[in-house]
Amino acid sequence: MDVKRTLRKACSIGLAAVALACTPIAWAQNLTSKGTDFYATFTQNYNTTVQSLDLFISSTEAATGTIEFLETGTSQPFTTTPNQVLRVQAPPSSQLTTNMVIEKKGIHVSSDKEISLYGLNNQPFTTDAFLSLPTAALGNSYRVASYIPTPGYQSSTAIVATQDGSTITITPTAAVLANPANTPINITLNRGETYQILSANDLTGSSVTSNLPIAVLSGATCVNIPTSYSACDMLTEQMIPTTSWGTSFFMAPLASRSGGARYRVLADQADTTITVNGVVVATIGAGAFHELNSTEALSIQTSKPTSVIQYANSKDFDPTNPTGDPFMMLVPPAGLYINDYTLATADADPASPRFTENYLGIVSPIDPATQQPVDVSLDGVLIPKTDFILSPQGDFFYVNKNVIPGSYHISSPVGVGVTIYGFTSYDSYGYVGGLGLAKISNIKEIKLSPAEDATRWVNEQYCINALVTDMSDAPLDSVKVDVTLSGVNPQISSIFTDASGKAPFCYSSSMAGTDTLVLSAGGKSATTNVKWLQSASDATLTLTPATASNPINTQQCFVATLVDAASQPLANMAIAFDVAGVNPQQSSATTNAAGEAQLCYGGANAGNDTVSATSGPLKQTSTAAWTVTPLSQTLNLSPIALTSPVNITQCFTATLTDTNNQPVPNQAVTLVVSGVNTQSSSFTTDSAGAAKLCYTSTVAGVDTITATADSEIKSARAKALQVRTATMTWQAGGAAQPAPVPALHPAALVLLTSLVGGFAWRQRRRAER
Repeated sequence: MDVKRTLRKACSIGLAAVALACTPIAWAQNLTSKGTDFYATFTQNYNTTVQSLDLFISSTEAATGTIEFLETGTSQPFTTTPNQVLRVQAPPSSQLTTNMVIEKKGIHVSSDKEISLYGLNNQPFTTDAFLSLPTAALGNSYRVASYIPTPGYQSSTAIVATQDGSTITITPTAAVLANPANTPINITLNRGETYQILSANDLTGSSVTSNLPIAVLSGATCVNIPTSYSACDMLTEQMIPTTSWGTSFFMAPLASRSGGARYRVLADQADTTITVNGVVVATIGAGAFHELNSTEALSIQTSKPTSVIQYANSKDFDPTNPTGDPFMMLVPPAGLYINDYTLATADADPASPRFTENYLGIVSPIDPATQQPVDVSLDGVLIPKTDFILSPQGDFFYVNKNVIPGSYHISSPVGVGVTIYGFTSYDSYGYVGGLGLAKISNIKEIKLSPAEDATRWVNEQYCINALVTDMSDAPLDSVKVDVTLSGVNPQISSIFTDASGKAPFCYSSSMAGTDTLVLSAGGKSATTNVKWLQSASDATLTLTPATASNPINTQQCFVATLVDAASQPLANMAIAFDVAGVNPQQSSATTNAAGEAQLCYGGANAGNDTVSATSGPLKQTSTAAWTVTPLSQTLNLSPIALTSPVNITQCFTATLTDTNNQPVPNQAVTLVVSGVNTQSSSFTTDSAGAAKLCYTSTVAGVDTITATADSEIKSARAKALQVRTATMTWQAGGAAQPAPVPALHPAALVLLTSLVGGFAWRQRRRAER
């Protein structure tokens, strides 16, 4: 079985006043009796000859798969039709007929989609059926249920190994052949191998343990219930691991049985106290059981995890009934109810049914909003609420629907218990329709987060997480947690834990008032309260500080405080923060025990922001101003004094550095000349932080050069560091700078040189004369 780890929310019932945003419960995604891989076998009927051994396969969506009969090595493919039961006949040799002999009579069923698998051991006057459990739900610790066999017959226990090397210890409560009672039997089985033990005495309470997951079935070849009444019938049922045993059970009486039904409550631990319909009836030890007969619906609570088995009495125990005989079926703990079943009456050929009476037994929790049963549909049609009967203790509803032979689909928005059973002349069958298989017997506690009571505005969503842990404080997966609300929003729903052991539950209210939430699983529970506020007068919101001013890229915090009408802090309330302006953003926070929620942010942009805090109808605002504070900069100007003749070009360099003496590039610098010459030029500093001004003068006199760094100035000291002056003195007498001589072509230069040379030679010759 592919156990998916998904976040699972529950849609609740009784939601007239509740606006709940949720998705349907993903029941089939949890560990239940539905799966994609199974190992099964058939225990011995009252003799070794049977009319038929039948496998019933159902699914909610079309599935294809294979049935392997490991004894013969043969296989058979199958395809299901959604919400219909497929019947497949197993070879008669698949029935176990030996005692304390290792055989390979396992049946392996696999499929591509989740299916439910049931087995029917069918023989005239001695028939029973069982629910098969998927491989993923099997365990390695069991206690078996049986009954006192009719003389000449036996109680039985059978084992199927799912893996090679399964080392198994059986400790029977009764002698098995030469093996005395309470003496361990040790065997090793490989995949698909089977082992059956038969005893002339009751094997109820026997323990079976293994190093690897195994399937365990038990029952009897033929029993009279009670032992002094006829007639006898076979019993068979697959056992659930002790890790899935529960402490709370609700049982509908069997229809048409004037003598009632018989029950056994089986304990796995010492000092287990049993309470029936509010009255303590027994305290028993490990492997012991308490038996009772009742004609009415029963509510059974136990102090420690137990297994409850329901038995039909022999036909002669109800002398006025023309039908009936013993069967046994598991009663699912309330913590293992599921919400979707597809099952069938126990006839190999529905066209020629042998069972004239067939019933669907349905147990429903009470809807706290209406005090009626929850909605339950049979083949898509809602069962009338008036069909259900309230239990004597007033803690559950039940109905026994009389149905004709065939397949049936039962669904409900929350978990319900379903069994199916039937009677004919001196024969009967019964089996549980399905159940969850989480390890509810291992639950240590349920922790809620948040643990404190909460307050919310109407139409806001409230969410809580239930953390379910085992005795070692490890998280438990696939546990169904029942959520019951009482107050302004009465409702009931179910959620499931994920791989981290957490199950989230969310809902909202359209009305003011208070709800009490009780989250329960496996006999453990946790409680919290939610108060719903509606008007602005219900609370007061403040936001501090009202104003703030900071340099950009620093942090400013604002605190929203929420108190109720009595000025008491409101914890776990959502506060929505909104920043509008030059640094827009949105966020939310939850108030702490002091009713405070904080927003801290840094402004990257200079300017003003409006900060608002909102809770329900309440809103408060503050302002935040963000300013630029430049890094202190030093401006140098060189040279600081210079004397030069007029008509000579001179240069001045302004250099800008920061406090680390590093150049400041890309900064605007203005250089102004005043005196005998006036001019103003703007520059941007280069990578060296420098800006250069070059100019010349045609007149003598003195100029003042002023350099200014054009950044925002915050203080007089900063201003002094960013203005520098220099002096330029121009002196008369300087020759005018000649115009540059244009360069000559090389050929012209050669010609000119030749001409000049010739002229000089002629001049020397004249002088010699």
